[in-house]
Order: sequence, then C-alpha cells, then structure tokens
Amino acid sequence: MYVFKYAIAAIALLGACEGLKPEPADTDTDSDTDTDSDTDTDSDTDTDTDSDTDSDTDSDTDTSHTAAVHTADTQGGHSGSVDTDDTDPPDTDSDTALRPTGNAGHTGTGYWPQHTGFSLWLDELLPGELVITEIMVDPSDCSDNDGEYFELLNRSPYAIDLLGLTISDNVSQIQLGKSAFVEPGETALGVRESSAAGQCWGLKGDFVYPSLQFGNGGDSLTISNSLATLDRVDFSNWAISSGAALALHGGTISALKNDKEDYWCDATAPIAQGADLGSPGEPNDHCFEEDSGFIGDTGDPFRTRTVEKLSAGELVITEIMVNPDECGDSTAEYLEFSSLAPWPVDLQGLTIADNLYQYTVPTSVIVAPGQLVLARLEASTPCYATVSGDLAYSGINLGDSDLVMLTNSSLTIDVVNFSGWHITKGAALNLDPVLQDANSNDDEGSWCAATSAIDDGSVTYTDLGTPGGENTECTGTIIGNGVEFASASSHQPNFLLGSPLVVAQDSRLSALGLLGKSGGANVKMALYTDLAGSPDQLVVATASTPVKLGAVEIELAAPLDLAAGDYWIVAVYDVAASVGIDFSGEAYAYASHDFKTAIPATFPTPSFGTPESYNYFIVVR
Repeated sequence: MYVFKYAIAAIALLGACEGLKPEPADTDTDSDTDTDSDTDTDSDTDTDTDSDTDSDTDSDTDTSHTAAVHTADTQGGHSGSVDTDDTDPPDTDSDTALRPTGNAGHTGTGYWPQHTGFSLWLDELLPGELVITEIMVDPSDCSDNDGEYFELLNRSPYAIDLLGLTISDNVSQIQLGKSAFVEPGETALGVRESSAAGQCWGLKGDFVYPSLQFGNGGDSLTISNSLATLDRVDFSNWAISSGAALALHGGTISALKNDKEDYWCDATAPIAQGADLGSPGEPNDHCFEEDSGFIGDTGDPFRTRTVEKLSAGELVITEIMVNPDECGDSTAEYLEFSSLAPWPVDLQGLTIADNLYQYTVPTSVIVAPGQLVLARLEASTPCYATVSGDLAYSGINLGDSDLVMLTNSSLTIDVVNFSGWHITKGAALNLDPVLQDANSNDDEGSWCAATSAIDDGSVTYTDLGTPGGENTECTGTIIGNGVEFASASSHQPNFLLGSPLVVAQDSRLSALGLLGKSGGANVKMALYTDLAGSPDQLVVATASTPVKLGAVEIELAAPLDLAAGDYWIVAVYDVAASVGIDFSGEAYAYASHDFKTAIPATFPTPSFGTPESYNYFIVVR
C-alpha cells in the first residue's frame, strides 16, 4: 500500500510507544540487552538475543520503547555487515549509528515534521533501512518521461515520511518537497509524471521526481537524507533491456546485495495491459532459486547477459577443424570457442564470420562461465554423427587458408587469422590449454595439430580433434638426439659441424636445440637439406644463443612448415664448447666458418669425420 494508514498504525502501536522516555531497568539480576519493542503489559518471556548465556524471564512490565537508540535486532532483518562496494558512503544492512533523538540537537538541513511517537523523521533513518528494489530505466510502451519509475522498500520497523529525500543520478538531483509516508515493510513508488492519465499504464505514484531521467545505456540512483546516503545502485555498466524493469531478486531485499548486478534480473510480469515488464508497487519475483550452500544445487546468483554486453576477449576461439579427411568440408568442419565471461551469456545475435561470409545466431543459446561451445557446420548427414554441437551455422567455408571471427554489433570479440599456417589434413587446429586467451590465440605458436582421435565416448573416428572437450597440450615432438649422451665433446670454434637428421612426416618446425655439457660458449644452429648424403641448402638458422649445462632450446621467430625428408642439423660456436656425444652413427660433416658472419645459404664444401652423433635435435608440432 502507498498511503499510510494513521488510525490503524496508531491503534497497533499505541501500547508500544508512549514517547521518548527511557525504558525502566529490568528487575532480573543478569545483564541482558532488551532491544525489542514489547507491546504486552504483563510479565513476559524475553525471546530476543540476550547478552547473557542463560534463558531468563523478565520480571518487569515493559510499557515503552526507546526511540533514541536502535540496535541491530532481528525485527529489522539486519545482518550487521557493511557494504564495501559503493564509492559513496557505504550502504549498510545494519544500524551502525545512534538515531538523532530530537529537534533540539538537530543541526542539519533536512525536514523535521512534528514527531508522532510511532514514525521516523527522514533524518532518523539509517543507511540500509530504505532500499531501492526496482528501476524502470528504458520503457518501450511510452516515452521515458511518462514511463520511468523506481521503487523503494521501507525495511525499518517504523513508518517513514519521505519529505526531504534527496534523489540523484549521474547528472542531477532533486529533493522531495511533499510528504509521502511509507509503512514498515511497504514500498513507495516514484514516478516522473504526476497525473495518472499522463503516466504510462495509469500508475499512481507515491511521490514524483519530474526532473531526473535515467540514461538508457546505464546510470546510477542514489537516495539520501541530510546526514547520509541511505542506498545507492550504480548500474552504469549493467545490461539494460528495453521494456523491462530492473528488479531486485525477491529473496534478497538488501542494500548490500543490490549493489551487485548478479542479484538483479529483468522483470517478467506485464505492467497493466502493456507490453513492458515490471511489478511497480508489488513484490518482486525471484531471479534465481535460493542457494542451499551445497555443491550441485540449483541456486544461480547470476544474470544472463546478451552478446552486446561482451567485451573483446570474453569469447575465445579454441579449436578449428579446417581440413577434415574422414568426410568432406561441407559435413565435417567445426569451430569451438569458450566463454571467459564471469556470467551466463546468451549467444543470440552473435556473428560468426570468415573472410567472405557471416552467420548470425538467430535463437537463444545460453552459455555458462567457462563453458566450451561447439559450433558445427549445418549438414543433413554430418560427419562425426554422434558428436552433438551446441549450435549449427551455415554459409561459411573455412577452407585451407582463412580466418574466423566472433563479433557482436559493435566490436570483434575474438579473431584467429590462420592464413599461411600449417594445416594438417584430418587434424583440427588445437589451441594449447595453457594459452587459451584472445591474445595468445593470435600466435600460430600457441596452436598445434590435434593428436587424439575424435571420440564421443562410444564411437571413435579417424580424424583428430577434441570437439567440445578439453584440448591436448601442445608440447612438441623432439626429432634427433634429445636424450643426453654420457660422453662430452670438445668442439673447436668457427667450424660448421653437424650430423644427419631424418624427418618422417610433414611437420611444423618450432625450435632447434642441443644438450650442453658446459657453459661459456655461444652457438648458432642451422638446418640444411640433404643432397646425396651431404648438407646442401639452408632451411633455417637461429640467432646466437648462450650454451649452458643441460637443454638449450632455441625457438624460431615463427614456426616453419617442414616437409618429410633427409636433413642435416648443424652448429657453430664462438669459443670451444662441449655437448653430449656418442661415438657411433654416421660420419659427421664440417666446414670452416667465421662465427661472426651469417650462416651461409649453401653449405660450404664439406669434409667428413668418423661416425659420431651429437646431442642436437629439432622440435616439431
């Protein structure tokens, strides 16, 4: 109800309030704090939380209440915690101060009407006792001037006159100049239009705030008396739905929790005969089922956001089947991405695009925080038939050299340009699970070919990938002598010195390396093609790198496609150096070369030594 019923309230509270005189001392001998307002006149059993540890019976007759001090009791629902979210004076769910006790000591500028003995002056109200519970930010049934409203709940145990209440948003503020009484536990509705005929849906508000207008893209709402901020909700960066009021979760009417977007949701009930949704002056719906505190319950204290509220990088592309082998591209291509957003996201409106075409998700697909989403190319007879996707797209052909991006209407959320990358037929591009962010996935070095067969738990396919499942780690494969030999070599400086290396299948070269037996030298490493058993043309060379005891792995500036075949792995040192050596294998090749000069494109005419193998290796993915 919006109008305070003086007569009913007076009768109900007559026995509880006789003015402001202090309560007589209890006659029991224990030390208890009686903070409730008893309305009986006989000797009663105290049921409030006493400061002593025994259960006692009051022997006095309580006939009055103390208006000067209001401690945190269960009647007001106070929890005793303090809000730390607001940058303004903090909201509180607890009475943390003494109430003003009368006009004589008042030095503020608020309104102080004649005290009735059973209602509060506005400046007696404490933070958290008047709570913002509903805000219509962007009505669609009518203009903002006629349709915006907000709702306040009186959580104090007293009636309140809102005369003098200061209301402000991010731009301006007003002060109520008329009385508006709100009973304990009741709501007061504030509207912008004073006449019911002019107000959208014919609502009759309890008070009018004509000069404030909420920003449809976000704003804030603050209510204050002359002494403190009573409540504040900053929804500047929240998801605002046109035509639906922001409604505080019906089970969480708190000036602490209403600071957090997670405890708000879009209203679901139509207002009057309109299309807009809200519950002005009525109890709010529950936004989620109450959390029991046990893992696996259905409590969900998060609002679902639209894709328009996503920031760049909050969806991350993690797997791409570009060139399937088991079936044709039109039935087997797929795309996987994960949600890094801290709240559920509805993918309706998400655009998936390649170089030429795009597809926009037409229906609701809700994705939980951290969830992987499998998007499959729509096909009447899909490959990997038992692998279920979360959504189907059409019109996009990833091809062998392309890009893929995820966008909303205003920004690119993630893009992976794999043009020029090594694509293994029949194996999905797999993002290393420790590098799953929208910056790392721009780098080809963060990806590798999937190594495990596509498997839904009952059927195993021949193509490789983990659609909808956890990716495999991109550790790389060592080709060559990556296991340390017991003996140590003694290499002289300024000689290209190497041994043969066989690459069994097409690979992606990412690094060259060695196992040092001591430090102190610098090394340049190179890979050469083989021509009739001799090193021939340069494939790749590294920069100068210090040798140390143990593994030295020199990453290439960019991964390199490496065809299957015979190669030579070579090193040159600036001073004497030592690596692992085994006196077996094939003859080594060597040629004089000044360390200070660039590695030659063609290997100089080689000389050959006795069979020796060195701890040289390459890393491929």
